[in-house]
Amino acid sequence: MNRTTASWLIFIVAFGVFASFNLQLSSLIDSDSYFHLAVAREYLESGLTDQLSWARFSILHDGFGDKEILFHALIAPLTAGFDAESSTAGRVAIALFAALLAATLAYFGHRAVGVWGLLVPLLIMLGSRVYFLRTMRLRPEVLGAVLLLLAAWLAGRQRYRALAVVAFVYTLSYTAFHALLGLCGLWFLHHLWRHGEAHWRLVLYPVLGTAIGLLVHPHFPHNLLVWKIQSVDFFLWKGVLDVGIEIASPPASALLLDNIPWLIALFVFWLSRSTGRRRHELDGPADTFLVAAVVFGVMTLLAGRFVIYALPFMTLALLFAVGRDGGLDRWTRLPWRGRLPVSLTLGVAAVLALLFGTLGMWQSLRMTPPDRETAARDLGAVLPEGARVAAEWRGVNHFVYFAPQAHYLNVLDPVFMVIPYPERYWLQRRMFEGEVPDVALATRGALESDHLLISRALDRERLARRLRGDPRWQGRMTSYEELWTLAGDNEAFVLDWTDMSTGQPYPRVESPLDRIEGFVDATRLGPGCRVLAHRFVLPEARPVAWELAAWGPTRVALDRERVLTVQGAKAVLGEGVVFDRWLEAGEHEIRIETCSVDGVSGFYLLERPE
Repeated sequence: MNRTTASWLIFIVAFGVFASFNLQLSSLIDSDSYFHLAVAREYLESGLTDQLSWARFSILHDGFGDKEILFHALIAPLTAGFDAESSTAGRVAIALFAALLAATLAYFGHRAVGVWGLLVPLLIMLGSRVYFLRTMRLRPEVLGAVLLLLAAWLAGRQRYRALAVVAFVYTLSYTAFHALLGLCGLWFLHHLWRHGEAHWRLVLYPVLGTAIGLLVHPHFPHNLLVWKIQSVDFFLWKGVLDVGIEIASPPASALLLDNIPWLIALFVFWLSRSTGRRRHELDGPADTFLVAAVVFGVMTLLAGRFVIYALPFMTLALLFAVGRDGGLDRWTRLPWRGRLPVSLTLGVAAVLALLFGTLGMWQSLRMTPPDRETAARDLGAVLPEGARVAAEWRGVNHFVYFAPQAHYLNVLDPVFMVIPYPERYWLQRRMFEGEVPDVALATRGALESDHLLISRALDRERLARRLRGDPRWQGRMTSYEELWTLAGDNEAFVLDWTDMSTGQPYPRVESPLDRIEGFVDATRLGPGCRVLAHRFVLPEARPVAWELAAWGPTRVALDRERVLTVQGAKAVLGEGVVFDRWLEAGEHEIRIETCSVDGVSGFYLLERPE
């Protein structure tokens, strides 16, 4: 059986295994997968649109600048063949890309060391738990890994025109087109250092392919702006933004424990190397794969997401080095003494990888939350067409797919919002952290939204507490999200105040937001402690009850009689102090002195039912 036929067989088997696994999941492993699936469906229905209505305050809103337009175009036909209410198309697409990666790894493994190289996809994709989980995501990085492996092979074989074609496809398929150009530059320098020859075509042809890819992009030149924000600004801002954990350095224990069968396999391959006839045709690939392995190995230590490239390049770099120097021997030399048949040692490595991968699949099936998609569909069904929803970027991807009729704040990454809309970004960041006292005013005002979506997976209990006791909000909950709607007014709130130090009225927000605000923001009057007075007339004697929810230290007097003193607890309605009095008919005055904490001062005062 030749290597092409074997690779196709591995593609078919891998697709069957990965499709079966994904179709059993109650939801996709990665939430970003739903965004990519939604974009693909949008392309199928509306063409290559340059407007992303889901992200109102994102650089992607106008001009879009799709970073992975070819990747989404490849998925689009699948969305036509499956129920739009399910994510089946995404599950099939994940299996297809993972199978393509498996076939590519097998092909190059066979190129390096012959038939035993066909074990490479098993040893990497099942022998590494972290790698398996990354390939089970509908992300362009899986296709990007395939293209980079192909580019390394073409560069090593000095097939520079074909490399230009790969650069063109890579530019339209993945954000970091500069990664391939950087590798080409390093390959050029390595070849110059090793052989004293300057192969300028190794750099010029990929640059040409990349340039054409950028220019023919239907969203040009907005795609360049998006690339700059994603690839430059992101690294300048990531230290202060709420970015995902995948860009953090992985712990050393995880790198070892999650990759045990893969590491054993590498060790076995190295111990099984022969010293036979040198294969000079593998000199180039051995060098290019080694350079890429070093680059992505270092990058993985800095950010765990680069493991998707590191493990294939490290494995194939070793195999090409073994194949160049004579290939695999019939025996594996044990490090202490003696030897074992290579069929036995590699067979044991393959069995370990298979068991490890099977256990990983089983654990993934158990850990994936049940009914995650059902909950998203149920909440999405109550969002009206054109609903304006304030949601964090990490909690919105399910809804972009299951509730595409709504408009959110941002998607994919916080840098896409903080660059064009810094004030709105920091406001929503503080709001979701529970540090904005008047959530209703912030949501309807600066964030221009009528709904608020809280993902319970993100631990936003401080924000949820603010909403539960606020009569302006109406909530609907599932196991995974809380959807809140501004459905009330501020009639119960006391907002007519006079600043006693100046005699001027408290400055309300402008109409129509004056009908939604409830928090008396004393910082509008200046820093420090402020005294405010509210005068009112009762036509007849009756009992009156108020709730005071103060931000900082606050004292209350009613008709010049001190009623209470509180230290303040950041103004959470429903958790404030309730006080009541029997008041005679006539004029009365409430006087409140409030002081600032963390630069904020103010309070809620609203009349509660008797």
